[in-house]
Amino acid sequence: MSSAPGTIDLPDPRQGGIDRYSVAIITQPASLTELLAAVVRIGEGQQGRTFALLDDADQCLYTSGHAINGHDLDTGVTYPEDDSAAAVDQYEAELFAAVLSALRGSDPEAAWASIPEGFATDAGDIDALVSLHRDPSPLLEAAHVVQRVPEASVDGPLADVPNGYFSGDWTPFQSLAVTRRLHERHGYEPWAIGARTLAFHRPVDAPALNVDALIADLQHLYGQPESPAWGELAELLRSSTFLVLGYTEDFAELVTVV
Repeated sequence: MSSAPGTIDLPDPRQGGIDRYSVAIITQPASLTELLAAVVRIGEGQQGRTFALLDDADQCLYTSGHAINGHDLDTGVTYPEDDSAAAVDQYEAELFAAVLSALRGSDPEAAWASIPEGFATDAGDIDALVSLHRDPSPLLEAAHVVQRVPEASVDGPLADVPNGYFSGDWTPFQSLAVTRRLHERHGYEPWAIGARTLAFHRPVDAPALNVDALIADLQHLYGQPESPAWGELAELLRSSTFLVLGYTEDFAELVTVV
């Protein structure tokens, strides 16, 4: 059954999905704009929050599992010995609730402030941000799994697919702090998570964007304030509803390894 061109519905999330919250697969999107439009369409009129997996879904899920364990986000939840569909479904619901609770137990301002100053290792990383906004095609895959989680707040996607496993990455707590700040201060909604990136968009009813304030926040995250690429990025963001951020220390490789 197809609800839109390039979209495959998943009445059974075990058939091609990743967990109980998988609802669709979007195949061969021609652009990031097309992918977002399909995600929005799938979520229309539905409860909770809908989002997609972005760059390198397999790696994203692999590191997410390690991030859950490494940051003790699954306290009190164990995989069932009886791995029947019903037992696994219950486990995944309990895991989502546990991760959401753990993330919400952190201080978002402390997590924001704890992101290492100068996360970007050199000015080339800022150039990579510019490149990804000019041409986001490296983020696209042949197929993107779409998730719908029961939590409607911006916390929902990161509770389902928390990430930040390696020492040079933002932690799940830091990524959530970034997500909340972008939402509350700049009107961005999270809509996709990849192995190296977080993707946001500004809906049509979002308040006017203060690009200077946004760039100041991004400089807090990435450092390199002297890079001329910040000016280029500011101009791109003035005319775009998208924002793509790299949360891993090697995210810049996306623009060279595609």
